[in-house]
Amino acid sequence: MLKFYKYCGAGNDFILLDNRNGAVTDPAALAKRLCDRHFGVGADGMMLVEQPEPVSYTHLRAHET
Repeated sequence: MLKFYKYCGAGNDFILLDNRNGAVTDPAALAKRLCDRHFGVGADGMMLVEQPEPVSYTHLRAHET
């Protein structure tokens, strides 16, 4: 089971996933599947919170569909 959050703002909606454990190995394919408004959750894009570089606290990667 994949836990996610869906956020809306400024006319767009995004799926937010915590990927700090590296469970999402193909984010582009997952974004395409989840963002489909007919067969998925439905969103304009997906954002992943990932392990940070040594000089930052968090890393956010966005995937537009």
